[in-house]
Amino acid sequence: MVAANFERAYRYTLIDELGKDDDPEDRGGRTCDGVTQGEYDAWCSIHQQPMGDVWDITDETKRTIYFVNYWDPWANRLPTGIDYLWFDVNVNSGAHEATLILQRALGFTGRNLDGSIGVFTCQRAMVANDLQSLVQRFCAEHKAVYDEIIDRHPSDRKYRKGWFNRIIHEGKNAVEMLNVAAGTEPPAKPPG
Repeated sequence: MVAANFERAYRYTLIDELGKDDDPEDRGGRTCDGVTQGEYDAWCSIHQQPMGDVWDITDETKRTIYFVNYWDPWANRLPTGIDYLWFDVNVNSGAHEATLILQRALGFTGRNLDGSIGVFTCQRAMVANDLQSLVQRFCAEHKAVYDEIIDRHPSDRKYRKGWFNRIIHEGKNAVEMLNVAAGTEPPAKPPG
């Protein structure tokens, strides 16, 4: 099931990340399908591959970067649907932010709210009684993060609609994954 979850999560995330971007106001910089130029340069250097423009990244390299840098190993240790949510935010905002959102949704407080993904966070997610409610809490926490970013950086308001649409997609897709896993919805081929 883990491999199937990655494939579905990858396709869903690509819907929101798809495209080439070089917006000078976007802190991510030059990007292709969610992979930044800096990340691509580092990947090529580590794997002794020729450097190049991220806009020329191959589908195989992009998929491998998504799996190695964002999915493995932690998403494999989260329940279906929650694995996708954490992965999607990890791609968009990094593992620390994705983990803080998940920990808040799980009710972590104080020093336990550390943004460090590990066995405690994964275990709490795995024993959650109502995963659909956890999806809703995760999405609400993700929206709160975007609201805070817009408060700190008013120029980011132009991204608000896209960011909030992404959260709507996240919730819908995660619930669909839960329903498929529970056998209450026939598996549909993920878009893409």
